[in-house]
Amino acid sequence: MMHRTILGSTLPILLFVAPFLRGADQDLLQRNPMPLSLKRAVELAVSPEGNTNIQLEDEMVRQAKGRSAEARSALLPNVGAYVSQTSIVRSLAALGSDSVKLPFNFRLPNVAGPFDVTDVRAVASQSVFDFSAIRRWQSARTAVRASQS
Repeated sequence: MMHRTILGSTLPILLFVAPFLRGADQDLLQRNPMPLSLKRAVELAVSPEGNTNIQLEDEMVRQAKGRSAEARSALLPNVGAYVSQTSIVRSLAALGSDSVKLPFNFRLPNVAGPFDVTDVRAVASQSVFDFSAIRRWQSARTAVRASQS
């Protein structure tokens, strides 16, 4: 009874997998080996395109250089700029121009404008001495040299 249950459950799996196994064997038999000389094998092993370890090391050097540049940025000045231009219309009546009494029955206009306002601002800051930032930059430079060796 137990034997029928095992056979009953494995038979559909075998019927499903068998065509894939047969096809894989035929593909392996049809492939021919690639000719590779010793010189070409050494070139592939030493070149960055053929050796993943060399590619990983190059990537580690690039990452270390990026970290060094980021640490150095803390020592550089911070510069910012802001520019805006606005066209404004002001209601003088809302500001109380109706309550002003002028001679000769002269009246101020209720609206002033439109007129343009341009605002340009620049900000620069620099830390005078930050010992921890200097040490972080020195450490990052040492890490670049270590990753290059």
